[in-house]
Amino acid sequence: MSNPKVSVIIPNYNGAEYIRPCLQSLIRNRSEDMQIWVVDNGSADGSDQTAASFLGVNVLSLSENTGFTGAVTAAEAYVQCWGSNVLAFVAVMFAGGAAAL
Repeated sequence: MSNPKVSVIIPNYNGAEYIRPCLQSLIRNRSEDMQIWVVDNGSADGSDQTAASFLGVNVLSLSENTGFTGAVTAAEAYVQCWGSNVLAFVAVMFAGGAAAL
């Protein structure tokens, strides 16, 4: 039996402080059957460019903040084309509240 294909979807909105350590951790632990998607919800803090600087990380930039659900839905077509059979969603919590990366 082959390993499942895993897609990690990270909705992001102005998460510049958190996106780099999040992606570093995922990349350190990535298997060859894993893809990483950052869906940027119209950030104004450069976090989309930070995510794009990581080799092997796919970035989908949206023009406005669609929230967690909107970001996941936007990534769905890309993930289905890859044939993933396992989806993982990453959200980061911080002192000011929930920041969905």
